[in-house]
Amino acid sequence: MKKTLILTAAAGMLLAASPAFAQGIIVKKDGTEIKTTSKIEVSEKGDYRYTEYGDKTKAVKPIKKSEVKWAWRPKPKKIRQLDESKGSASDYLKLAEEFKAVSWEPYCLLQAAKAELTAGNKKEAVAILEKLRGYKRVNPKNEEHVMAAYELLVKAYIDQGEFDKAVPVTETLVGSANDNVACSAFLSKGDALKAKAAASGDKETFKRAALAYFEAALLFPKSEKNAAALFAAYSCMVEAKDARAQKFAEILKKNHPRSPEAAKLK
Repeated sequence: MKKTLILTAAAGMLLAASPAFAQGIIVKKDGTEIKTTSKIEVSEKGDYRYTEYGDKTKAVKPIKKSEVKWAWRPKPKKIRQLDESKGSASDYLKLAEEFKAVSWEPYCLLQAAKAELTAGNKKEAVAILEKLRGYKRVNPKNEEHVMAAYELLVKAYIDQGEFDKAVPVTETLVGSANDNVACSAFLSKGDALKAKAAASGDKETFKRAALAYFEAALLFPKSEKNAAALFAAYSCMVEAKDARAQKFAEILKKNHPRSPEAAKLK
């Protein structure tokens, strides 16, 4: 009997973890949230059909595109399969369009850009990532995918010396409600400004970079990148020949005395 109960419980756990039973979500423009199964379908007109999570009747319900603020479902099988087979950029671009209505466009564009970079096609990768500039961010479920794409785009701009294109990209995400995203955005902003300062030798730009790094450190003290952010702020102030660099050094030594960054202080 005990063994039967254990097997039943295990089966229940497996069903709960199965993609077919995983929860999706539709958020209506009036703020109402609908928990769904993973089976959210989108018609050619953009209207949605879904099965409500926990509904034993498994009834398929419709909802107009005009009523939906955003929708998300767990990673579709087609995308998972493409990830496993290391698909091409063109394959990911097709899925970006196919699953755009359920919030997987940023992820697919990111993967398409990575595929182009792997193939040595930097120009094509940048063109793909630029599709996300001005992306309407309403869904917290894909915020980290957007940030990862922006980080890659910023790095590409820096490599190309297009620093003035890089900074605005990072600034769109510094106010994110997701702490990981916001912290990464400040760090990317610092990277762009630091690269611009290094190319021009402008001390004020080094100071702007230091401020971006320090904001990341100050606003997100528990981030695993905190020590690196403080050291980057210190280094930029040293480059700017600003005596206040030591203040950043003192904070770094106090908060992360045994870190590799603290060991690098002069």
